[in-house]
Amino acid sequence: MRYQLKAIGPGGGVESIDSQAPDETTAVRQLEGRGYTVLSVRAKHTLGAPWGARSRRFPVALFSQELRVLINAGLPLVEAIDTLGPAERASLIGVLFQQGALSALTNPKALLFFTAFLPQFIDPARSLFVQFVIMAGTFAAIEIATEVFIASMAHRISPWLRRVGRRFNQVCGGVFMAIGVALPLRS
Repeated sequence: MRYQLKAIGPGGGVESIDSQAPDETTAVRQLEGRGYTVLSVRAKHTLGAPWGARSRRFPVALFSQELRVLINAGLPLVEAIDTLGPAERASLIGVLFQQGALSALTNPKALLFFTAFLPQFIDPARSLFVQFVIMAGTFAAIEIATEVFIASMAHRISPWLRRVGRRFNQVCGGVFMAIGVALPLRS
């Protein structure tokens, strides 16, 4: 069987290596015998494998294992994440979009909003379907624009939050505690 292994090479760089071995353990031993530190092992699917054999979910356990090995090898956390990032980030974006879309489509709040709030703005004398599609499309466009705006703002302030994030959290926590203390004291 063919395996794809991610490993730290003798020179310290992370490499992706294809290996032919009877099982996963043998593939790892072969690579470790050549001076590599194995981060992860994945079976490569052949044409005979079922189409759905490959998981579409983000491999949290695998990512955590690879991250732990890189940190134990002496890489700083940021560099370790950057090393693992490109391949995992590409798969993560698709998975996150799929999970977000599924969550939005099955969210009862959205269904209640469309069935309880929008009908009062629909003219029964006109095509109900066309009106509903226009209103739902308008709502979706505004929602998408809002989410993109929030995401872009979060991306812009992320360098600032990296620098002062802990202090920002402490200030916000202090404000919430002050509000919590002030509420019962109000008459």
